[in-house]
Amino acid sequence: MNREKEVYVACDLSDGFQLVTSGTTSACVWVSTNMTNYFFARNSCRGKSAYLYTVKTIGKLEILQKNYDSTSLWVGLNDIDVENVFRWEDDNTICDSTCRGQVFAQGEPNNEYDEEDCVHYYNSYRPSPFLNDKNCFTNLAYICEKPLFNMY
Repeated sequence: MNREKEVYVACDLSDGFQLVTSGTTSACVWVSTNMTNYFFARNSCRGKSAYLYTVKTIGKLEILQKNYDSTSLWVGLNDIDVENVFRWEDDNTICDSTCRGQVFAQGEPNNEYDEEDCVHYYNSYRPSPFLNDKNCFTNLAYICEKPLFNMY
C-alpha cells in the first residue's frame, strides 16, 4: 500500500518568530521594533540564528506586500563587496537581472545618492511596494528570517 505523507511546514517560534504566508509561500520571520543601520540589523539577525529576510521569489515579495505594506525594512541583499553585484545574505547567491526585474522597483537599484549598497523593502512605490537600494548607514526597521522545516 502506497500512502502519501502529508508534509507540514513549521517555524521555530522562539525569540518571537512567527509563520507568515502568502498563497503557497511561507516564511518564518521576526520584525524589529527599533530602527538601525544595515550592519547592526544583519548582526542582530545572526544573533537569533537567522539572517535578514530574502526576497528570491515573487511569493516572498508578496509576503512583505501583504503583511508589512506600511513599513520600510532592511532585507538581506547588498552589493557591499562588488558594486552592482547584489548578493543574498543567506547563501551568497547573486540576484541577477531576472531577479532584479521581479523584486526591485522600476529604475532600481540605481545607486542614486552614491554608496547605496544595501537593500530595503520600500512601501512608497505604487501600485505595490518593492525593493530599493539605500545607504547602509540609514536607520530602518529590519526583518529576520529563519529556515522553515518540514514536519510529517
